Amino acid sequence: MIFDDSARVRLLGSIEANRLVLLCGAGLSMASPSSLMSAVQVSQFCFDKYQPIAELPEQMRDNLDTLAAYFYGRGEFESIFIGTLVPWNDLVGSGRGLR
Repeated sequence: MIFDDSARVRLLGSIEANRLVLLCGAGLSMASPSSLMSAVQVSQFCFDKYQPIAELPEQMRDNLDTLAAYFYGRGEFESIFIGTLVPWNDLVGSGRGLR
């Protein structure tokens, strides 16, 4: 993903404010004891949660990067994708809720 100047400023501000979250990995956290969702499962969850609001292209359902880029391109990455669709409590491991 290529960032414009505005995105770079927000990214650097998030780093400085110690509030940057990166989701990455190769499925290592899916096994016990963490048992976290895979990127495909996160994508499917977000896609399915958004479908009653607006129909998305089916090819986005299994591709988290494409789905995130869609919301970023609409200016809704933070407010909709990160703020309401991502299942944060399911991404922190068992017994440790985020909110």
